[in-house]
Amino acid sequence: MKRTILLLLVLIFICITGCEVPHKKEMLEICSNDENYFTLEGEIIEISDMDENYAFFVVTIKCEELKQYVLYENDVCRYWIFSEENINIQEGDIVSFTTVDVLMFFDWLPIVSITKDNISLLEFNEGKNNLINFVYQLQYK
Repeated sequence: MKRTILLLLVLIFICITGCEVPHKKEMLEICSNDENYFTLEGEIIEISDMDENYAFFVVTIKCEELKQYVLYENDVCRYWIFSEENINIQEGDIVSFTTVDVLMFFDWLPIVSITKDNISLLEFNEGKNNLINFVYQLQYK
């Protein structure tokens, strides 16, 4: 009886605390190393609403250069912009953006800096810190 109760309490504890995402350590290693980031230029095709639970919103960008860095990706890709504030971009804008290849973990690429008309809309260090904080809090629910 005591073993059953103990086992039940352990299972409840595991369910309450959640389980970390597999490969979280590898994701953090990739995202923490500045040498893994690359800058591209592309056209904003679509903008989605900001996620209220996290510091990002989704954009779709057409970028022919992406295939040079991510061989299995095509010209049009979805990205998450890691900013706590809304970024002043519109569909049709041509932007320069910095990203890192973490598609092995998710079906999106993160944007950690973005520039439009030579004006920085999101600084690299801020976006990188937002991404790393996002990865730290990932867990299965």
